[in-house]
Amino acid sequence: MKAKALDHRTTGGVATRWASLDIAQEAVDKAVTQWLEHSPDNVGKLQKWQTEQAQRMGKKKPTALKTIEWEVRDLDTKGAPIGYKWVKSGTTADKFAVTSRKVVVQLKYIGRGNRAHPHGKWVVYTAYLEG
Repeated sequence: MKAKALDHRTTGGVATRWASLDIAQEAVDKAVTQWLEHSPDNVGKLQKWQTEQAQRMGKKKPTALKTIEWEVRDLDTKGAPIGYKWVKSGTTADKFAVTSRKVVVQLKYIGRGNRAHPHGKWVVYTAYLEG
């Protein structure tokens, strides 16, 4: 991440990285679960998005990602940070611990289930820390 942040072609920006794979998996799982449980409207939003993407896929049109932003509760990192961020300013990048619990998850519609994804419908396309 530091090498990417120090790339001379960019002059500013932020790059983040999870502290560990375990923390990333737990944070993403909890972000999606808590978002769905927070409001029945969110379940409806996910179902509406799935329907729209199925229609787009049927018409051979590109599908759109579904973005979920959520402040994760009950994430046990055993006192460690959830991750790190590098903030580039000019030719240097400074490393900081991420203190926020805000997670951004993007879902990709895949249609029907298959052996790799028996639940079907969607997979996590990417997820990152906001901080």
